[in-house]
Amino acid sequence: HLGHILAAQEFVRELKLDRLLLIPAAVPPHKRMPPNSPDAGTRLKLLQLAAQDLPFAQVDGLELERSGASYTVDTLRQLHERYPEDELILCMGTDMLRTFDSWYQPEEICKMARLAVAHRSGEDAEALQTAVSRLQRQFDVRVSVVENRFMDISSTTVRRLLVLGGAEAYLPPQVMAYIEQNGLYGAGKCRRGLSFEELK
Repeated sequence: HLGHILAAQEFVRELKLDRLLLIPAAVPPHKRMPPNSPDAGTRLKLLQLAAQDLPFAQVDGLELERSGASYTVDTLRQLHERYPEDELILCMGTDMLRTFDSWYQPEEICKMARLAVAHRSGEDAEALQTAVSRLQRQFDVRVSVVENRFMDISSTTVRRLLVLGGAEAYLPPQVMAYIEQNGLYGAGKCRRGLSFEELK
């Protein structure tokens, strides 16, 4: 959604990145996909549409080519083989930063990449800095906190708006058009007569 695109622009601007790789997870290990989520190939297509006007961004489907859960540590190993001379920076939102120590092999991730975090909302800056300091001590990793502009909207909210109406304000037009054309995320579905459980 547009909040992600703004975050991508801010990461590139603040960190002076040469390139930003956007890599969708085939099987996200840290969360269950909602039951009406499109398959990984369709999510890759949506990401390509969202990034088509971002000259600094490159969509990469390398996690879709692997079997099993999409662990960041495996992705970084592949990227190190591909770009042996480059510094890798793992960009994330504050929600991911707060759960980072529960990821698969976080110590190995920190050996291969610097971490960078962007604000997702007007959250408590002091609490974020506490989380950053804890990770720096725990994993001896450099964490860059990006002072970024942000759009206070979550993917969960956008998915709800696709069903209830109003999502077009938060999605690139080409992404919205593809979702509507293909009836993804329940967009355009008649809600009359649905049970409460189906509406949820």
